[in-house]
Amino acid sequence: MDLTDNNFQSWHWEELEYLKQCTGESDATSIAAQYIELLEKLIFAEATYGSVTQVLYLTYTPAKFTSTAGLNESTQQGMNAINTEYASTLWKYQLQLNIMANFEQQHNIIDHWTPLHLEELEGLVVQRMFELSKANLAKMGYKMHKHISKAISRCLAAIHTALE
Repeated sequence: MDLTDNNFQSWHWEELEYLKQCTGESDATSIAAQYIELLEKLIFAEATYGSVTQVLYLTYTPAKFTSTAGLNESTQQGMNAINTEYASTLWKYQLQLNIMANFEQQHNIIDHWTPLHLEELEGLVVQRMFELSKANLAKMGYKMHKHISKAISRCLAAIHTALE
């Protein structure tokens, strides 16, 4: 391989230009990462709330119908614990919904992302990482290196489009 000082200087300038482009991505990337974390918390809160609402209810109808009439103390404590857990889970779910709505409003997110959107975004990121690892292979020709660089740029544009 015939390398000269000019090769190293051109690679250095290409790397600097690429890193300058990457600095502009940090805000959008960090917002997307925060949004994904909030979505995961919302999905967890939704699942927790769904599991609590599927608790079997105690059916008891005494002659004098009141909420505590005829219930023994352990059953009454169990019902109080279930009601407390239900109220707590509902509060956490509503809080997470409010946090999501506030975040979406602050960042002008119109369409609520779904797990399908997250999987698509993860796929694009993994594809880009794979292409970046291929770009670092030793003994790669110049044309192949340029081809992979263009593919990475297209993939980056697809990720930006998916984030928007």
